[in-house]
Amino acid sequence: MSGKVTEQDGVGESIIEGIAIGSELLGPEKTDKNFPYFAAELAQLGLEFSYKTVVGDTVSSLLGVLDVALRRSDVLICTGGLGPTTDDVTRAAISHLTELPLVENDEALTLVRNYYTRRGIPLTHKARRQALLPAGSAMIENEAGPAQGILIEFRDKVIIALPGPPSENRPMFHRAVLPRLLGTRSRGESRTFTVAGISEAEIAEQMSRVIDPSSPIKLSVYPSPWEVKCSLFEPPSELGSTQNIAAVMEKTISAFGDNLASSQGESLEEVFSRLINERSLSVGVIEGGTGGALSMLITRAAGAASYFKGGIVAYCNAIKEHLCHISKETMDRAGAVSKEAAEMGAVMARSVLEADVGLYASCIAGPEEGSDLEPAGSIFVGCALEGWCESRQSAFSGDRESIRLCAARAAIDLARRALTSQGPHP
Repeated sequence: MSGKVTEQDGVGESIIEGIAIGSELLGPEKTDKNFPYFAAELAQLGLEFSYKTVVGDTVSSLLGVLDVALRRSDVLICTGGLGPTTDDVTRAAISHLTELPLVENDEALTLVRNYYTRRGIPLTHKARRQALLPAGSAMIENEAGPAQGILIEFRDKVIIALPGPPSENRPMFHRAVLPRLLGTRSRGESRTFTVAGISEAEIAEQMSRVIDPSSPIKLSVYPSPWEVKCSLFEPPSELGSTQNIAAVMEKTISAFGDNLASSQGESLEEVFSRLINERSLSVGVIEGGTGGALSMLITRAAGAASYFKGGIVAYCNAIKEHLCHISKETMDRAGAVSKEAAEMGAVMARSVLEADVGLYASCIAGPEEGSDLEPAGSIFVGCALEGWCESRQSAFSGDRESIRLCAARAAIDLARRALTSQGPHP
């Protein structure tokens, strides 16, 4: 097998294994972001990982993992280790395992050379390593970076290697890996939806009343701070069963009410962006303990420049008072993370930033911060529209980043609920 991967025959009901390669993933600072995303995408198609391994950047360690994986799985999807440095060992390990020499692929070399030329960077000998592929393997084109992917058939198994950065491997996964996994077999039916502001346990409880115990429909749940992505899948052999996926989705929408952020699987930020654009509104933000996370989430959506007036990160109370006009008396009495401060902050966000929608997000991210008045994990958010203002209090446990994201999404969710309930022109 050689050439470039596009779509080929599927692998049927194969056992799929994920291998995340990188010594940094074994330490305390960095966690794998790729396979949770891949798993969510597979779930929409009725596929799943049976195993996942994290391994460091040595050929011997990776060879040991690959050897075990080949004994128990049919498809191996690897991420990382395809760059130009000495600790990028994936291609060398695959070459050693398959006993296929690494050869410079002409098409891969052209892509690598073009990548560096566009950036005015010399193509060094080490950079050219990214064009090396095991002889007879297929190249998976990387349109966003220089490290080209690899697909190779070995012992009736399939080994796929993708670069580590999500911005590079996600398009490759959709363009070349999913078609390979699915091929021409029937894909069944799937639906994805997003729930906000309630726990995974509450979702499971609700869905146990929605999906009949005997139903073939499978629910997969992927939680993140404040929002949970859910996927329903009906196998192709069960299409037209007594409880079909359309009926389940209809009952799901009814069961969750306004906790259902999207029946299409959109993120809270995407839903918020759509609602703001539909109503031709502008947005202004004041945030404290979230440290810019709210502004970051809002501007993540394409086209945010058309409605986002700006954000003020007022981390200390003096800035909240003097720049944002949140009264010192209110903060001294109730705290900067409080119902009173959240509502005043939302109103001031509208006023100071001259916006139609004002959002305020505050939290005690912990772990060492907090008091009896404002314990760690406390979240208060506020939303103000013309003639209307409301706040919401929550408590969330987790690390600092999770609490900050939870507070930021809680503010967006409060605005979503307000804009939805008040119609197209609040």
